[in-house]
Amino acid sequence: MSYPPLGGQYPPPGGQYPPPGGQYQRPPGKGLAITALVLGIIALLSSWTVFGGIGFGVLAVIFGLIALIKARSGTAGGGVMAGFGLVLGLLSIVIGVLVGVFAWKVVEETGGADYVSCLNKAGNDQTAIQKCLDDFSTTLESKFPTTPSPAR
Repeated sequence: MSYPPLGGQYPPPGGQYPPPGGQYQRPPGKGLAITALVLGIIALLSSWTVFGGIGFGVLAVIFGLIALIKARSGTAGGGVMAGFGLVLGLLSIVIGVLVGVFAWKVVEETGGADYVSCLNKAGNDQTAIQKCLDDFSTTLESKFPTTPSPAR
């Protein structure tokens, strides 16, 4: 027959209580780092839309910097994830700006700025709007012919 130890208490089962000599400490959170990484991935995937790349990229950089600072001070974890989120955010901003500059050059080259200006001047006048469209179509056809020119 087994009797309880003196004092009437059984030892606690293992693994359910804090280790002797200290309190249980929760591991540092990685929420900001995960957020930075997810935003960086979304920014990279949407960087061709300019606004998605720049908008999500800026958010990824902000969350990445905050997460890196907290990880280095020891109050949070996920320093590597935060770094990747930061880098992806910066890369997305660069890609978004380059795509925006390229798109603006294409619009300028094809007469898109003149077309928008013409539409603004036309207001609600349907004949003026149609003339703007016809002029823009003529400009596009002269710059990008749809029929091949004969070989010389």
